[in-house]
Amino acid sequence: FEDSSDPYRPLTRILPTMTHTVRETGQWQHTLTIEVPHDEVESRLIEVSRRFQQQVTLPGFRKGKVPLDRVRQDYAAEIEREFLERFIPEVTQRAIQESSLRAVVPPSVQNLRFTPGQPLQFDAVVDVVPEITAQDWKGFPLTRRIRAVGAADIDAMVHRMREESAVFSDVDRPAGPGDIVLMDSQRLDANGRRLSGTRTKGARVMLGAPELLPELEAGLTGAAAGQERTITVTYPGDYRQEDLAGQSIRYVVNIKKIQEKKLRELDDNFARDVFKLESYASLRDRVQRNLELEDAQRARRELEAQAIDELVRRNSVDLSPRLVSYMLEQVIE
Repeated sequence: FEDSSDPYRPLTRILPTMTHTVRETGQWQHTLTIEVPHDEVESRLIEVSRRFQQQVTLPGFRKGKVPLDRVRQDYAAEIEREFLERFIPEVTQRAIQESSLRAVVPPSVQNLRFTPGQPLQFDAVVDVVPEITAQDWKGFPLTRRIRAVGAADIDAMVHRMREESAVFSDVDRPAGPGDIVLMDSQRLDANGRRLSGTRTKGARVMLGAPELLPELEAGLTGAAAGQERTITVTYPGDYRQEDLAGQSIRYVVNIKKIQEKKLRELDDNFARDVFKLESYASLRDRVQRNLELEDAQRARRELEAQAIDELVRRNSVDLSPRLVSYMLEQVIE
């Protein structure tokens, strides 16, 4: 660190002193040989030792007051390990930047030579983006697959928009297919007692929804606001919540509201109120243009994918084994 007589001036870390050479050791690989002078190593070891000094306690010394030489002697292995874990990535990254290398995976450190009183030396194997000159990249055919947007496509999208803009209003009648049941629920034990910590408030259940379990739907059909019902639900073995899969669980439910789903009429008011367009015809025109734009973008993405696949086929390259292993580890994690 730089020192300063001004106590309010931020301390600035001086870049480490080092030398390095770089050589190409493969199409995907460069090897950096890095050397850090002994005085730089010693300075960083002292820096790490002072951090240890602030934390350790030994008999006869208060915390933070153990002599530095004693700390370095008693905690030599830990200090060296932390120094290497912090310092080697720092100087390696600097050497990579100074060498203008484009690393594709974290570098691998090899041939580490770390002896007290001697310079720190090691090799950093860096897998880089290879230099590839594309060959035979002109004139190969691609197939554009376009699909005309028809009235059925427009109808399907308008129907989806109508569903999404539906409103729900409270009704004073028993719940039926398509209704929303608003309820509180709580699990019951084998003796019918309510289990603490299992209460759910304000749940919304749509009767007739494809994912709704049959027993739950049967137990809620015909329910009215203000009722309390007990429902037994048997969950399938492959249910998405593992703690419920394959179990039969009893619930007590309190019905708060029954709401009816109301769809808007497909008319000019629908276009104006929801989408700020002049008319229903304008809405259908907008939907058609959007669908055509989406299909054009899809067709372009497919063309680009075809071009990439063909370029790779015509310009094969051996991949870096370390890159493959690294990406596989990321996928697994």
